[in-house]
Amino acid sequence: MWTREAGARSLALSWIEARGRWWGDRLDVGRCLSLVILLSLGAIRLLHLFLLRIGVLSLQYCMC
Repeated sequence: MWTREAGARSLALSWIEARGRWWGDRLDVGRCLSLVILLSLGAIRLLHLFLLRIGVLSLQYCMC
């Protein structure tokens, strides 16, 4: 039997579940973005170290 309180409770719960799914989707996107940013920063750091190493080797070669 459907009552007003049960209907309101059901509506509130479905709204809360929908909001939870919405925030869950946003959190997944945030996690993916932060992972991409961290990987990009790591790649930039490795490239920087590699270029520094090449620069040091080329300077040593030129000074000989």
